[in-house]
Amino acid sequence: IDRHGLPRDILVTEAKFGTSQLGQTRSGVQMSTQWIRSRLRQAAGTYQRLERMLVASEFRKASGQAAARARAQEKTFRVPVVKNGREIFTEIWIEGGRVYFFSRGSVSSSEVQKQLNRISTYLDKAARGQVRIRKTVFRYRVENGRHVFRWYNVDDSGKLTLREVRRFSPDKLPKAYKAALRRSILEKLRAEGLSPREARKIARQWIENPQAVAHLNTSPLAVAKTTAIAALVGGGLVALTDLATRLLLEGEVDLQSTLSMGTLGAVSTGAGYLVSHAVSRAILSSTLASSFGGISRAIVSSAAGGVAASILFSYGAYFLGYISLDQAHEQAAVGVVATLAGISATAAAWTLVATFGTASTGTAIASLSGAAATNAVLAWFGGGALAAGGGGVVAGTLVLTGIGTVAAAIVVVGWGIWKYKQTNEQRVLAEHDINLNYKYLEKKYQKLQSQFKTWHLQFQ
Repeated sequence: IDRHGLPRDILVTEAKFGTSQLGQTRSGVQMSTQWIRSRLRQAAGTYQRLERMLVASEFRKASGQAAARARAQEKTFRVPVVKNGREIFTEIWIEGGRVYFFSRGSVSSSEVQKQLNRISTYLDKAARGQVRIRKTVFRYRVENGRHVFRWYNVDDSGKLTLREVRRFSPDKLPKAYKAALRRSILEKLRAEGLSPREARKIARQWIENPQAVAHLNTSPLAVAKTTAIAALVGGGLVALTDLATRLLLEGEVDLQSTLSMGTLGAVSTGAGYLVSHAVSRAILSSTLASSFGGISRAIVSSAAGGVAASILFSYGAYFLGYISLDQAHEQAAVGVVATLAGISATAAAWTLVATFGTASTGTAIASLSGAAATNAVLAWFGGGALAAGGGGVVAGTLVLTGIGTVAAAIVVVGWGIWKYKQTNEQRVLAEHDINLNYKYLEKKYQKLQSQFKTWHLQFQ
């Protein structure tokens, strides 16, 4: 709006996260002329309806606290009103059949009504093609702990042309970008079914520590997709392990057993991922969010998922009839211990490097915080930053994962060796008992044979 409060320009923006593309809708491709005009008609209708309600219903000015509650519930509309050359944003919402408004300046209901009429008229003209519309798309993603914005020009068909790229560390993110990003994140999370309270907490964490939060799946479709992938990988590994074990020990294949164990592995792995995801979401949306960094949250959620998967797999094998209940108890305990050992080893290694390690720049990692500290630790495990000739964050992630895997494997192998020795000892004892019984029976047989010969001679 201009200095007189008259609408003079419209900027239509669309935010995309990661690699998501402009989608096809009932009203055309997103950001196409047809799609934009459809949205503008809807917006004009909303402002007209608010104007009519202001005229027809009782109009009340609300307190700042009431406005904050309505804002938290995403009920408010912001209407810019210019008074004495100063722009004042007025918030309007409907509650109990009445229209309420709040502003930090002295704005009357008639002024708000007049501005609503101006905005609805201007939007209607834009929807009819009588007003020039500016439009842009910004694509957002997280790269190496930094917020990255790519701005695109859009033609009438919705085709994108890259215009500008900007990168910001969390502590250098400008206020305007922070506000726009927060609105986009909130809109994304709310569309995916999160409550306003949960969405606000995750949005705040996302902006402050993008590396820790931005890859969290919140869309039901994304969660289902990741769960399916985890289940397929887990089930495949279990099926291959069962197949190889039977070939080595029995020299034959039992397809029914392999398929059953593979299915059980898929269900257990999928359930474990869902538990891990739920725990991660619960931490982010709780009052503990500020106490958990990205790595801490990942460790806790991974531990929960691993424990759940181990327990489900062990008792599932019992219900399928492959092992006894005592064996299920024992196998579940080993799985839980192995999971916790892997997580503990990862956490211990991370803590040591974060406390005593030095970044490639020569800075003590303990003096860093947020994404910078996370990347420095991972780069240390990777042999240094890429610029310094090391493997960087990717290699460090693989090494750190390997540490946890090796620790878990040591527990499993150790249990296997102990179990083998225990079984071997039981076999030796059983053989000894059999030999004793054989010798006893042999003596009894010889004694009976002697007695039989004596009776035979006497009989003759």
